[in-house]
Amino acid sequence: MFGGMENQRYNMDKMRVVFTQDIPGIGAQGEVKEVSPGYGKNFLLPRGLAVLAIPSALKAAEERKEAEQRGRSQKFSELEGIGERIRQLSTLTIKAKAGEEGKLFGSITTSHVAQNLSKAIGVEVDRRRIKLSSPIRKLGNHETRVRLASDLVIPLQVSVKEDGGETSPS
Repeated sequence: MFGGMENQRYNMDKMRVVFTQDIPGIGAQGEVKEVSPGYGKNFLLPRGLAVLAIPSALKAAEERKEAEQRGRSQKFSELEGIGERIRQLSTLTIKAKAGEEGKLFGSITTSHVAQNLSKAIGVEVDRRRIKLSSPIRKLGNHETRVRLASDLVIPLQVSVKEDGGETSPS
């Protein structure tokens, strides 16, 4: 009947595509998803936002995901190396001018901590990675954290000393 078409069933309700770019609320790059045929043919495919989910496109998407995963693993191992350097640094010493009763003229901020930490370990540390509960305004030892990744947080002891090198009682 109709030239053998009765054995072939086409799913005209959905079209499988591989997204080539992130589309908020729809799909992420490399994701395979079913979309309506009209949306796929009239919007996604002509604009290059997706390609048909044929075997070669699926293989390319999988290879891209694996390459991204290797890149993330390499980046995380580099961050772990920086974290180990920070751990080996028992205390970060920062010198500042202070007045009576050990109060600082000004305060030590995340920028100061990042600059001194970068000099101490030989690797640039962004100030946004330093977590202080509040700016340091007194001489003495203070706890802080360095967040290198969401699951890699290193505690750091910061010792603020007067320019003369003596530490006042906290």
